[in-house]
Amino acid sequence: MKIKLIVFDLDGTLYDLEDVSLMNYMIQIDYIKMKTNMRDKEITQLFKNNGIYSQRNEKSKSCTELFAKMGFDLEEWSEFRENNFLVKKINKIQGVDDELMSQFGKVGTLILLSSNSNKNINDILKHLEINSNYFNEIICSDKNCCIGTFSKYKVMLDLLKRYNVNSQEIISIGDRFLTDIEPVLKINGIGLLINKPISLRKILLDLENDKLSTCEGYKLFKSVF
Repeated sequence: MKIKLIVFDLDGTLYDLEDVSLMNYMIQIDYIKMKTNMRDKEITQLFKNNGIYSQRNEKSKSCTELFAKMGFDLEEWSEFRENNFLVKKINKIQGVDDELMSQFGKVGTLILLSSNSNKNINDILKHLEINSNYFNEIICSDKNCCIGTFSKYKVMLDLLKRYNVNSQEIISIGDRFLTDIEPVLKINGIGLLINKPISLRKILLDLENDKLSTCEGYKLFKSVF
């Protein structure tokens, strides 16, 4: 297996999402309250219907993509989220370290793809003490390489063209199937669904030895489209 492009999710992949999941959920609720007359029960039902949860769930979807569909100003949403996100709630000990990302960089070109905002991403990387230069690109909700609404699927298609790789040479690593894995499967790529950030150590070892396979730490998905 020749891997040229490794696409990493951020939240829940480079650090444990459970550290901030409830905080993120409340930020999302507060933003909708500011923009609409919806009550708490209506908002929680809306979120449930659209795969937005208060706890880690591999079936979760992107709240940013939901807000875009609802017609909200994503720049305003990014600013609101940045002003309320407390990066110090992230436990660095359970996150990925600088050395591990350095080793991944020897396997292939690294891309960081997240529906979070650019400021939050850089704050999180700084908190985790990960050098952002390991990533050839950081693509996110307010630093989008594609025209129109942010979509990981559209980004994946764009990456194939710009990096001149075939679909079997790209891997997407993340903790949520619908947002991190399904988009790469739609372009006939490979997805690795992790349980916890510590699973990345096993993935690195398997990549180096060309032995990727579903195990306790992660699930391997190949396209069925």
